[in-house]
Amino acid sequence: MISIFRRIRMQLAAEDKVARYTKYAIGEIVLVVIGILIALQINNWNEKRIQHKESVSLSERLVIETKKNQQDLSGQIVIINRYMEEAQKLLSLFGPDYQKIDDKLMDSLLFGFISSPIFDFNSATLNEALNTGKISLIESDTIRAFIYDIPQQMERVRNFESELIKDIEQNLMPFLYRQISLRQIDYRFSSNITKLGKSKLDFVDNRELLANIQFENMVDNKIFMLESLIRGYNELNVTFENILEILEAESK
Repeated sequence: MISIFRRIRMQLAAEDKVARYTKYAIGEIVLVVIGILIALQINNWNEKRIQHKESVSLSERLVIETKKNQQDLSGQIVIINRYMEEAQKLLSLFGPDYQKIDDKLMDSLLFGFISSPIFDFNSATLNEALNTGKISLIESDTIRAFIYDIPQQMERVRNFESELIKDIEQNLMPFLYRQISLRQIDYRFSSNITKLGKSKLDFVDNRELLANIQFENMVDNKIFMLESLIRGYNELNVTFENILEILEAESK
């Protein structure tokens, strides 16, 4: 096609037909410009099609990941609430009449009191969206704002968890090692009863902790930290719910 136009142009120039040659040259330029514009339009359309496909894929994977996080977090909140209730129950038992308390109940509450599970976030798709810049593919400003806020919320939760674990490892456990029989508690409630066996040492009345002001302060402090952790979990859970609501509404 280009060679044909070139021959016509050379023929007109050779015949010295300036007017016709000028009109032809302008027409050729117009055709070239139109061709470029069409090519750009096709390229832009193809680029938008690819971006839309990537956006849909990213949104679908975010929905799957967020649902998994929401499900796991809901289970974690149930567990932490149970620990909170047990800690509050333990705190209510403090006083001079601790010997009236069932010793098995005391050991049961202590068994849960020294535990503090960590929530395991699923963040592969979230990290991909943030680290590669693919978050720009998501058209909703609201969703992008929620996604940008998740790492900060996760960091706050991690800090609450770290402070809780730190208190258990540095304060609570060293104190309990000197005060109670952990083997006695494990023998009663651990799944490794047959492996641990019953202690052959003298029976230790773990209920004596209920008259110890230092331990009462530890219980009170853990309740405070659990409240902060639950609050952080609930805030994160609300963010998950908002993201899912908008993403699923847009997909419809």
